[in-house]
Amino acid sequence: MSDTSMTSENPRASSFTTREELLETFEGDAAFAGELVETFLTRCPILLGEIRSAIEAGDAFAASRSAHSLKGSIGYFENGDAYAAALQMERITPQDLPRSNDLLAALENRLGHLAAWMRTEFLR
Repeated sequence: MSDTSMTSENPRASSFTTREELLETFEGDAAFAGELVETFLTRCPILLGEIRSAIEAGDAFAASRSAHSLKGSIGYFENGDAYAAALQMERITPQDLPRSNDLLAALENRLGHLAAWMRTEFLR
């Protein structure tokens, strides 16, 4: 798999949903969009913790299930690096567990960029 990681100097903002696009999806309801962003930012660490715990327990299925939930949430806001990293984690198999910490680190890095962008774009 190719590494499409973002750097802090050059995040791929073009893959992010704009504030206007999100508001259009929710018929201009800025309050609801803001609640969705806040919910995402609250749930992200929980789902990452579930993935981490599953990896530590050697449970690829549980890691995959939590990554699937996270990927679905990411899809509202971004269709690039964070989504791709969650998809890679979702596809994890027991044979992938030796490299799962690298996949998790990449996912956390990309989610950090997404969360920073979301706070700037939606919670101003």
